[in-house]
Amino acid sequence: MGVGKIAQDFATKNGYNTIQNLTGHQISRNKIHCGLSVPNYNNSDKRKIVDNMEIAIEPYFTLGAPRIKDKGDSNILQLVSTRNVRDPVAKKVLDYIKNYYPAPPFSKRWLVKDVIDEIYPNSSYSKEAFSMQEIRRVVKFLKMNKAIEEYSALLTVDRAINSQFEDTVVFVDGKKSVITRL
Repeated sequence: MGVGKIAQDFATKNGYNTIQNLTGHQISRNKIHCGLSVPNYNNSDKRKIVDNMEIAIEPYFTLGAPRIKDKGDSNILQLVSTRNVRDPVAKKVLDYIKNYYPAPPFSKRWLVKDVIDEIYPNSSYSKEAFSMQEIRRVVKFLKMNKAIEEYSALLTVDRAINSQFEDTVVFVDGKKSVITRL
């Protein structure tokens, strides 16, 4: 029985739909989305998960329509290029991102919380001055310069309540081991 069928059967039994235009996915070193897709519904896919394969199993459940649309910015970012930028604050923030978040996604609020101490540890640049407003300016600048990208926030097409869970598993010797649980 496929993972998608299991998710769909569980959702239906409990009065939910599964989101059908989002999937779980295979993971490899420094690539969060690659290889196999793991649907949230029975799509009759007969491919097999093989040893040493890492899979993010992400059931998306909703009380409404089984489709998601982009809602706008999500505050979740990812480094896409290590290009040079001229803005001095943006350059420092980009250097920080390169060092601490070279592959995984990260949050704008982490930048507000963490970057100040790293970039301006002994300066008069206060936490109040380096605010979410300044992070938004720097993020906008880095997005325009194609150094980072921002994931879209997701909303069901009928604006219904929805949720997402995630287990990342690796399969070794035919057995699964959960390596993350969100």
